[in-house]
Amino acid sequence: MLSSIEMQKEHYSAVWRLAHYNNFLDIIDNEQVWPFFLSNGIAHMMGAAQNYTDGSANFGDKNKTSREIETTTREFKELCDIAGAEFVQSALQPDIGNSDYVEVADKKIISHDLKLVFNAWRLSEHLSNRREDPLIIAEIGGGYGALVEKLNPLFKNSKIIIFDLPEANAIQTYFLHATMAEKKFFYFEDFKKTGIQGFLDGDYEIALLPSFTADSLSDKSIDLFINIRSMMEMNLKVIKDYFQIIHRTIRDDGSFYCVNRYHKDEVGVPIQIKHYPFDDRWYFTHSAPLWIQTRTHELIANRTEKPVVLNGRKPLFEIYPYNMGEVWYDVAAGFKKLGAIIFGLGYGSGNAGIIANLTGLSDNPDNPLRRCRRWLGRVIKQST
Repeated sequence: MLSSIEMQKEHYSAVWRLAHYNNFLDIIDNEQVWPFFLSNGIAHMMGAAQNYTDGSANFGDKNKTSREIETTTREFKELCDIAGAEFVQSALQPDIGNSDYVEVADKKIISHDLKLVFNAWRLSEHLSNRREDPLIIAEIGGGYGALVEKLNPLFKNSKIIIFDLPEANAIQTYFLHATMAEKKFFYFEDFKKTGIQGFLDGDYEIALLPSFTADSLSDKSIDLFINIRSMMEMNLKVIKDYFQIIHRTIRDDGSFYCVNRYHKDEVGVPIQIKHYPFDDRWYFTHSAPLWIQTRTHELIANRTEKPVVLNGRKPLFEIYPYNMGEVWYDVAAGFKKLGAIIFGLGYGSGNAGIIANLTGLSDNPDNPLRRCRRWLGRVIKQST
């Protein structure tokens, strides 16, 4: 937790203002807390719904309602249909942290974990032709580390960095060591000695670093950035700062997987994914509501070497909620299409428009009215 001394307070969202985070160092010194970190609340809002009450281990409530059992079972079956049962079962979270679960087909299914399995499947599909490449992957805000635990075997030749708050790094350290003890980790104390290049050049596989170290990344060094449900908790300045880092450090053929709420205002101002400061060097290969999370949108943006001129930001305009700017954009686009149909504006002789075709003013040589007009022109010229 050395990094907590240097951590900017503006990076702590409303979630981290909960009382127990004020004495977090004392709490995590209690070894009895860690085996139950997903049920005693120290990982509140990271997939653990419970609030922290005291330093003792809380075994959590495993007694699920019939509705919760039905919902989780249905979601599990849906996900198996989408991603394949083999993929889903291989990516399920190990039984660590004492989370509540539903037993389906002799497997302990954690509802929150199913969402991360879906995220891992989406990234696996998006980068299916690069699964063997030595990618550099950076996740901004990694929860308790569950997505990294799923991505590591999918991209086994890649290096993965989590940039997060020091408290989150501590939780990630426990979970990932419990699930991936054989991996070689890079921590803030290593960063203090060698900088980020020590991780990139060394034989490390996973780095757990405080978010302010992201600024030390070199230009065009990251193949994939990930942010899942954490930018929506940040204030506008922090989001802008992260985007400046992303724009500078992502490779020209890199991707940004961004999954966040349509609208959230816990920081005092509305934070909307459609207004994230993507510049004009992105094109979006996927933009849709997230599976089973109707208030959350899923974006996959791909980095280009040059600005995208034609409809580059249109997928952002089309994301809910709409305002007058987006409405006018659609109205103007509609008038442009109507004008093209009637007048053939800007579309050349191949699409001359209704008026030009009906009056014979079209440049199309097969237009009968054009041929008639030209014939009448010759007759009048000869008669005079």
